[in-house]
Amino acid sequence: MKHIVHIITGLQRGGAETVLVTLATELAHARHAYRQSVIYFKDGPLRAPLEKLGISCYQVRYVSILWLIKKLNPDIIHSSLWSATIIARLYAAIFSIPTYCALHTVSEHSGIFRNVIDAILPFKPTKFIAVSEQVKKSYEKFLPAQKIAVIENGIPAAQPKKAMQKQDRYTIGAIGRFVPVKNYQILLDAFACVHREFPHTELVMIGHGLLEQKLREQAYRLNISDAVTFIINKPAHEWYCRFDCFVQPSAHEGFSLTAAEALQAKVPVIVTGKNKQHIFIKHEKHGLVIEPNSEQALCYALTYYIRNPEVALNYAQAGNSYVQQHFSSAAMAQKYHILFNSNVKKDNT
Repeated sequence: MKHIVHIITGLQRGGAETVLVTLATELAHARHAYRQSVIYFKDGPLRAPLEKLGISCYQVRYVSILWLIKKLNPDIIHSSLWSATIIARLYAAIFSIPTYCALHTVSEHSGIFRNVIDAILPFKPTKFIAVSEQVKKSYEKFLPAQKIAVIENGIPAAQPKKAMQKQDRYTIGAIGRFVPVKNYQILLDAFACVHREFPHTELVMIGHGLLEQKLREQAYRLNISDAVTFIINKPAHEWYCRFDCFVQPSAHEGFSLTAAEALQAKVPVIVTGKNKQHIFIKHEKHGLVIEPNSEQALCYALTYYIRNPEVALNYAQAGNSYVQQHFSSAAMAQKYHILFNSNVKKDNT
């Protein structure tokens, strides 16, 4: 049985963290079972589902991680998020353990300093896993293209949930960390414009992050506080059934996990993409794709959905079919399994 050590910066709620839990769950249940351990630096609510699977979780300081990895003696290292991947790559270079570093967003999000570090660190025996072709292309400026595989994120099959009691309001949902790249300031500005014309609208923002207080203050200045609800660091899945539409106004994304989850719940989506191009959402087929950083475009898209609910639901239905067909968690785990077994240090079976 091969031993995989997953290394991640933290186990708080977020896209990369959720993908790790999904992957670990699929690998734990697959017939080609692995022994898995997780090393993390910051604790969070996603530790509980990992431990429920019987996966050992170790919270460490940066200075002690090399000692712990040596003690665990893994066959494979899988890392997620930047600082964790740097440590994983250093260990891989020293001890020649096959190491796979997940790239969850485009290189522009990392910044010049991190990209330079990525470029100068040794590559052998490290490989990279980009969550989309777009992410891969963005990193080919810094990393060898032959070292980058593409495995799209997958989401578990939808579980039936009791719907929340629906009010006579049109609910716009947004899920993600409260950080600058998510562009929630633009969302609040656009919602204020929409709310003036459609007073029955409300905005629900689910997440956590450093900008929370600034976003609350912005909602107050815009006089929309009564129509904006902040849900802090809570599970988001139970909310999808309440949304009339889902908005992801990010400046850029690697793979829109929450958008895929919204479509799985048959919620109409609005996402951003340069020239109306998105990784998997086709404009006016699976949803609306608008230009990033445009309050006007977002306001128009929200207004269009409110005025054309049947069109919005048709988009959501088409998007739901596409997501169900192409982005299952089982398919994602199988691709990881094939990659993990293409080059391992040893076989303890």
